[in-house]
Amino acid sequence: MNRKYYVLNAPSEITDELRLHLATGTLEGIEINYSLQIVSPGESVSDSPFCNLKTLRRIGFDVRLGENCRSAAGLFAGCENLEELPLVNTEGAEDFSLMCFNCHRLRQVPAFSTGKARKMRGMFQNCFSLASVPMMDTAGVTDFSYCFSYCSALRDVPLWDTSGAETLESMFDNCHSLEMAPHLSTGKVRNMNCMFLCCTSLREVPRLNLQSAQTAVSMFDSCESLRDVPDLDYSVIRKASMMFMGCLSLKSAGDLDFSSAADISFMFAHCSSLEKISRLITPAAVLARNTFFGCGALREMPQVDLSSAMDISEICCDCTALTSVPRLQTASVQNFNRSFAGCSSLEEFPEWDTDSALNLTGMFQDCTALRKVPEFTVPQAEIFKDMFRGCASLKEKPFFYTRGLFRPL
Repeated sequence: MNRKYYVLNAPSEITDELRLHLATGTLEGIEINYSLQIVSPGESVSDSPFCNLKTLRRIGFDVRLGENCRSAAGLFAGCENLEELPLVNTEGAEDFSLMCFNCHRLRQVPAFSTGKARKMRGMFQNCFSLASVPMMDTAGVTDFSYCFSYCSALRDVPLWDTSGAETLESMFDNCHSLEMAPHLSTGKVRNMNCMFLCCTSLREVPRLNLQSAQTAVSMFDSCESLRDVPDLDYSVIRKASMMFMGCLSLKSAGDLDFSSAADISFMFAHCSSLEKISRLITPAAVLARNTFFGCGALREMPQVDLSSAMDISEICCDCTALTSVPRLQTASVQNFNRSFAGCSSLEEFPEWDTDSALNLTGMFQDCTALRKVPEFTVPQAEIFKDMFRGCASLKEKPFFYTRGLFRPL
């Protein structure tokens, strides 16, 4: 039987007949002679003839990229049952974005020629079975975001050259089997958001250069096996919210310099084993809400620079073992909502500056052991609802609270 060799010069030449031949392997080969593109969100993903061939398991015919093809974006996207990839000639390709997106059964890949590559965004995203990847030439790649996102079986990552990278956002997020982060060159990286999010087996992180990093939101979020805060220079990061949230094995840390961070919200939230942090250097922090929320083993609130903070709502909420709170600079804080609610072991509270406070709702709610609080001054406060609700051991409440200034809103 004569089998046809297809040459495609535009996506409009993709027919149902061709896709049937691709799915069943009843063709000699195919040449794609146009640059593949990621299309608008939806079922299609890309304009590749292979896109979403969900029954395709193996490719036993020739696959080539023609001289007019400068992009392999989404080439095999959505081939959920594809187990092996052919070695495609990708010498001229610059964009490898979503090339193997949603190839759930793919276990290994060949060493594609990537010397001209600039983008690898989501190249292996959702390849749940992928256990390893080979060395590739990645010196020119600037975008590795989501490259291995949800590669839950991935254990080893080669020393890819990331010296030109500007974003590593979610590069390894949900790589549940990854125990050790690779040594990466990160001197130009600005975005590290969710880089290791939900890497639940991650135990070690090498020295990473953060000198250009602007944002690292959820960088180590839910790294449940991480025992120590990685020894990195965090001083230039501006957004650090949720950075270590849910690191269940994290026990202690010394001084941490986040001197450029404007947002430290949820930074250590739900770190249930965290017992002590010496000091958080955060003079630029405006948002510090939920920073230690649910840290049930924390006995001492760290020295945190709150001199610029405006919102510290729930900063230590549900820290049930907390017994000591330092005197901190809080002159700019407006929102104290539930900041120490549920701190059932807290007996005394130091004198804090509450002159700028607008919201004190539930600040000490259910602090059942609280016996003494200072005489707060609250010239601007508007909401006090449930501020001391459930404080069964508190015999004397502040004057403003008992002499008509309380507004039960």
